[in-house]
Amino acid sequence: SAATLARQVFSSRSNALLIRYHARFGALEQRRARRAVVGLALLLDLAATALGALLLVALATPLAAIVLHDPAHRPLVHLGALLLLCGLGNATATALLSVEQRFGAIATTDAVAAVVTLLLVAPITLLAPAVAYLLLAIAGATLLQTALRWMLAARGAVWADATGDRGWRALGALRPYAGELGRFV
Repeated sequence: SAATLARQVFSSRSNALLIRYHARFGALEQRRARRAVVGLALLLDLAATALGALLLVALATPLAAIVLHDPAHRPLVHLGALLLLCGLGNATATALLSVEQRFGAIATTDAVAAVVTLLLVAPITLLAPAVAYLLLAIAGATLLQTALRWMLAARGAVWADATGDRGWRALGALRPYAGELGRFV
């Protein structure tokens, strides 16, 4: 779908950043830098998603004209922006679960989201087929998936360590790695 494409275009690679550098700083026993990379990944994830949603809203009319062949379908592009926002922080939550090798939790949230999507989309398709309703159903399932992933990730040791004493203020620990991190992102 167009919203999935937009999500991929505006991905910040925050999940790869978190996985790679959390392991690296852990091996070097740099606890403060390890905390900071969690915060940086979350900030990048939030910024990329917000930027993607803002661009979709700002360019809604031309996108509707080009992609949907009618500028009057601008609200559908706005729903695409809503769909992006429903996945706000999902990449970071997924990366936190991956760092802890909780791949079963990731698969479970994927399965739940797929079942919920099916349960919402099937009746819409049969009873009142409309793209707007379908996008809202997918947005609801995406929001549920994101919430479930954050609930599971928040119970993990990596998130607890990152939000422990001065976790967010530790971004200064990444200053020596700024060039490398900038090239990676």
